Amino acid sequence: FPPPISCEPMPRRGFRLLSDSPSFADLLITADKADLVVGRSIHADYRIANAQISGTHCTLRLTPSGRLKLTDTSSNGTFVNGREIARFKTVDVRRGSTITFLVASVDERDAEYGDEVPAFTVCDAPPQQAVAEASPGR
Repeated sequence: FPPPISCEPMPRRGFRLLSDSPSFADLLITADKADLVVGRSIHADYRIANAQISGTHCTLRLTPSGRLKLTDTSSNGTFVNGREIARFKTVDVRRGSTITFLVASVDERDAEYGDEVPAFTVCDAPPQQAVAEASPGR
């Protein structure tokens, strides 16, 4: 089991989404790149190459006021804290939230997809980070 994830409060400069999978990098969202697309497409900012992930699965947006918004654009579902987000609906995502794809929980993800699909815990971005970074998954 991995060590517990710590989401310590930091000044609002963005958000860091901590991946629970060693196969996928963390995701950093800052004002320098406020809209970030997660999906299977080679054009996605953060790529998850699983056939059940939509080409443009969801978009994460940092608002000018420093809030994190998630818009689901998938066919198979995006979940925040176990609640499915309706397709094309936008919701606020808060520090400490868990974002999963395709299934409502990390346990369900583990059983159905293993390490092929990440889940994220939302934390504040480290203050020294100045640009948005997105590393592709597998």
